[in-house]
Amino acid sequence: NNDVTKLQSDKATKKDERVKQILGEWEGVWNQAMGTKSVNPELIIDLGLVREGMTGEKLEMRDGKLEVLDTQGGRLVEVDPNKKSAEVIAGKDNLGAAKLLATYPGKTVVLSDKGIVQCSMSNVDRTIALREQCSVAAKPDNGWGEVEDMGMWGGNIYLLSKTGIWKLQGGESGYGDRQAWLATTEDTTGLSLSQSMAIDGSVWVSGGGNILKYTRGVKDSFTISGLDKAIGNGAVIYTDDETEKLYVLDAAGGRVVVLAKTGEYESQYMSEEMKKATGLVVDGKVGKIYLLAGSKVYAIKL
Repeated sequence: NNDVTKLQSDKATKKDERVKQILGEWEGVWNQAMGTKSVNPELIIDLGLVREGMTGEKLEMRDGKLEVLDTQGGRLVEVDPNKKSAEVIAGKDNLGAAKLLATYPGKTVVLSDKGIVQCSMSNVDRTIALREQCSVAAKPDNGWGEVEDMGMWGGNIYLLSKTGIWKLQGGESGYGDRQAWLATTEDTTGLSLSQSMAIDGSVWVSGGGNILKYTRGVKDSFTISGLDKAIGNGAVIYTDDETEKLYVLDAAGGRVVVLAKTGEYESQYMSEEMKKATGLVVDGKVGKIYLLAGSKVYAIKL
């Protein structure tokens, strides 16, 4: 590896075609050994062509459809990845000033200045007024603090802040008051850099280039190993109880990193489009990674 670096920096040899060939072959062997795959993501849809100025910041999946939250325009957009079509299913009047998005079979929830707005989407008659589909499920609570991410699991809502993780128990009449999900003995300073959360029974938190795992409210042992380059700041993490791996969108590195849930590095997908991405979901049933980058939704085959 040191010899390769020397060849790359040597002015006398770097223009030599034989050296270029050697370097190209070495890069290919190295990438294969490291599980690095350079990919060209397939464009599923450009939301800006559906409606002028429409973009997205948050991406989730519900019942085989992609849910995109346009926080600037105050829209919730449903994307059908098979038909490559999109439809606005709720607007600012319904959602308020939207910030975060989470999904669960049959429903989508949005965190906004109204609190948590729930939109029930199963077998929706599209002729029904949108305001009848979405309603406030939980009023704003100053005790939540500055919420960085939101997730749903087991019918409950989880809110990630820099000082803790809150659980809102789901029931027939809506959601209960916030409950501290972390044990009172837990040191929450590790959450001070938190930015993204994923839930598979355990709660996974990414932030500051690190990943933390909490199980039953207590910090669990988890260490990343075998990764050639540290994960950058602002990474988005994805997994669920049906997904065997952890997927990490490292936009700073222009890649999606695949990790075993024991922490071992397995592979990574790289492309220029990933440097602009802010959202990531994985559909293991169809073998695809979906990415949201501004107005564009992409797919990558696993």
